[in-house]
Amino acid sequence: MRIVLAILLLPLVLLGCALATIWIPLPRPFPAAASHARQLVAALLTGLVGIAYPIGLTRALIVRTQRGGWFLDAVLSGLGFTSTRYLALGRRYQGRVRGRQVAIDYMPGYRLKLAVLNIYVSGRPGFRAAIGQGRPLLDCRDCPAIGLDEPGLDQLQAFTHEPARMHGLFAALASRDALRRLLGDPQTPGPRALYLQPERVWLAAHFRRLTEEQLRAWLADLVALAEAAEGSEREL
Repeated sequence: MRIVLAILLLPLVLLGCALATIWIPLPRPFPAAASHARQLVAALLTGLVGIAYPIGLTRALIVRTQRGGWFLDAVLSGLGFTSTRYLALGRRYQGRVRGRQVAIDYMPGYRLKLAVLNIYVSGRPGFRAAIGQGRPLLDCRDCPAIGLDEPGLDQLQAFTHEPARMHGLFAALASRDALRRLLGDPQTPGPRALYLQPERVWLAAHFRRLTEEQLRAWLADLVALAEAAEGSEREL
């Protein structure tokens, strides 16, 4: 709201700058108030302000949005993660959780735009699948739909070429509970999808608000699913 107000105030700022420059009495060697020379000075100064104001406003907006991308630093630095800039406004984190390599890409949201968080946990599920409340679109697009008949998962849509492995993974209660928390947590509304890939487990999440407790829980659940997926592969 403050950014919008600052944009709307630009004409008033320019008008005030012009009037002040023309009419405020100034000592010599400045031209007399309301003189032709003073009008030229006002035109020049107003033009400079008209150029500098949007530049400063844009810079302030960028800095404010970048700071929004740093809110995970305090949480993840405590877990031993390192951080770097990601694209223009986001942050990228690298670390390990229970011996597994974890990569996190975060893009802050702004106004109506949701924040985007991608968490990648290393592992070897050995098959490819996509799960979400709607059809996930980032991977496994050509995979056929399968029914998740396991208790509590009927509201989710799943797609894979390996239905036996999928059902084997979620036959365990702990895996089902982890999946429900990752994709159905009502405290963090927003579209989310889980992707099982041959060498990693990937959560793609969009949200407005994420707490430290929820982030820690997501990391724990993703690592648990990576471990369970590797275990189910060895059993087949």
